[in-house]
Amino acid sequence: MNSDDDIERIPIYTLEINDTLNTKILGSKYGYCYLDSCRISKVRIVGNPGVYTLMFKLLSFGNLLKFNNSMSSFEFEILPCPINNASKYYILQDIENINLKSCYVPICDKSCNKGKCIGNNICNCTDTSLKGRYCNEYPKLKHIFVIDKTFITIALLLILLSFGLMYGMYFKKDNKYIKGGGYDFLFIILTGAILSYFYCILLIESRTEFGCYATLLIKNLLHLNICNNFNKNY
Repeated sequence: MNSDDDIERIPIYTLEINDTLNTKILGSKYGYCYLDSCRISKVRIVGNPGVYTLMFKLLSFGNLLKFNNSMSSFEFEILPCPINNASKYYILQDIENINLKSCYVPICDKSCNKGKCIGNNICNCTDTSLKGRYCNEYPKLKHIFVIDKTFITIALLLILLSFGLMYGMYFKKDNKYIKGGGYDFLFIILTGAILSYFYCILLIESRTEFGCYATLLIKNLLHLNICNNFNKNY
C-alpha cells in the first residue's frame, strides 16, 4: 500500500449520529477496512441524556463490489449524571468546550490530603487548614499590627531596662547584694535577657534573608549564653 492505487482499493467508512445538536463524537470518525474487518478507532460520545442512533457508513468500497446495504446502525442511551454519594463524586461540566456537558468522576494524580478532589487535579481545601493545589501548603499567618507593635515596644523597654541595670551594676559592683549574686553571673544573665528580647523583635520584624540569618545568629548566641550559665552553676 505504497501508491495512490493501493489507497483507492481500501474501503473507507465514517461514523455518524442521528442527532448532531445534542451529541458529538470525540475522536476520529473515519477509518478503513482491510481484508475481512474494519478497524474502529477509539471514540467517545458526549451528549445530553437520551436515546440516539450511531450509524456506520461506507464512503467508498475500495476493492469490494458495491452493494446497497452499506450502512449499519444501533441505538444507545446516554444516562443522566448519577447523584453524588459518599463513595463517588460526579461532576457535570463542559470540559471539552463543545457546549455539551460531560459527566465524570474527578481524578487527582496526587493525594488531596484532608481535602476533597472536586476536579481533574483540583482539590477543595475549604474544610482543612491547608491550601494549595493539593492541600499541601500551610497558609501564611497574618501579622496583627497592634499586637506586633505592643510586643516590640515591651521588648525595647526591657532592653533599655536591662542596659540600665548593667550600667548600675558596673558602678555598684561593691554592693553586697551584687557581690552575693556574683557580678559576672548577673552580667551574663542580663546579656542573655537582652539577646532574647532582640530575638523576639527579629521574629516579628525580620522578613528578609538577612533578617533570617540575624535571627539564627541571636538564637545560637542565646543558647550559648544559657550553656554558659549552666556551667557556672555547676
